[in-house]
Amino acid sequence: MTPKALLADAESAIAGGTMLTLVRAKGAVSLPGFPRGQLLCENHGGNKVYSYDPKKIRAWLLKSGLLTAD
Repeated sequence: MTPKALLADAESAIAGGTMLTLVRAKGAVSLPGFPRGQLLCENHGGNKVYSYDPKKIRAWLLKSGLLTAD
């Protein structure tokens, strides 16, 4: 997922008043400063599903320099 696509998903979740759900592949690590999510489940292959506050995801994207504010 690109930073631009992640921002679009976060904006949609904010507009809909929902949390953002992302899957982390087995062995993947978070980038520095990435918001902490709530673990929802883990499948047999080791992938984990997390729920995130979309406002925190948006703020992280802008702070990290991956995107600029429009």
